[in-house]
Amino acid sequence: MNASLDNVSRLELPPPPRRFKGGPDGSVWILRLICVPYFVLGIGSFVYWLFLLLWAMFGTDTPGTVTAASMSRTSKGDTTLKYQYRVGQEMKSDSDSVSYAIYREYESEDNPWPNLVRVHYFSLGPFNHAELRESGGLWRLTSLVGLGALASNFMMWTAFYQFWLKPLRVRWLCQRGLAISGIVTGKRVVVRRGATYYISYAFSDPATGNSMQDEMLIWNKKLWDNGFAGQNITVFYSPKNLKRSTVYEFSGYRVNAAIAASNNR
Repeated sequence: MNASLDNVSRLELPPPPRRFKGGPDGSVWILRLICVPYFVLGIGSFVYWLFLLLWAMFGTDTPGTVTAASMSRTSKGDTTLKYQYRVGQEMKSDSDSVSYAIYREYESEDNPWPNLVRVHYFSLGPFNHAELRESGGLWRLTSLVGLGALASNFMMWTAFYQFWLKPLRVRWLCQRGLAISGIVTGKRVVVRRGATYYISYAFSDPATGNSMQDEMLIWNKKLWDNGFAGQNITVFYSPKNLKRSTVYEFSGYRVNAAIAASNNR
């Protein structure tokens, strides 16, 4: 660690647990609200995938009857079979997309109606699902939905970590973390749909003296604008994990001055 960092004077702060005011600006709450649909989509897609998994594993085949065969006028030329099947005393109707070869088999005038098919059916409480065996393997739809659920849950957990977990960790560190002197080593901005601001910083491991490097997302652009490389800062870190740290001056939190004064007497 260089001398400029070693000689930084530590900010006088009360010992943990501390009482702070403030926090990230309102933009984080806007982003949290925007992410709510992703949470709903992620949870919903995962539950639907679990249901389809049960359908594929524990569903039963029941005989059905084709009632119509049609080809939609789309660029893909989708072919569809409409069918009926009986569950208990109830007659149900449904339709599935099938390959063109299957469609031609059931649409052909040489194949007299009615045509029998196999319907894979499963119900759980008020929910049920049916699909023709002739439309493809049982795992085709389950696999497609599983991939979609994986993608949506990846986005959900990424958003949760960035907009919920990280700010809560910063708050916890400001309240209960140990304080040590540090220095700003750089700053950057990432521009995609919007701008995201970061500062990088360094501090010494109090046990070994080794240099620790980290980067912090800054919610308040004004704080980021006022930061500069070489700036002396106060770093709050977790005594159980030095990789969990934050910078007091860029956190958006401010210690209650009256409480700080009383604790430092």
